[in-house]
Amino acid sequence: MIKKCKTTFRELRTFLILWLTQSFSSLGSAMTAFALVIWSYSGKALSEG
Repeated sequence: MIKKCKTTFRELRTFLILWLTQSFSSLGSAMTAFALVIWSYSGKALSEG
C-alpha cells in the first residue's frame, strides 16, 4: 500500500512565512526603486535649499 502524501498548513508553515516575508521585501524594494526614479526626474534630488 502506498501512503498518500497529505500536505498540511503546519508542514508548510516555515516555507509560507519565508515566502511571505520575501514577497514583502521584494515589494518594498520595487516601491523604493520606483520612488527614486520619480524623485530624480522631478528635479528635487538636485535642487538646493
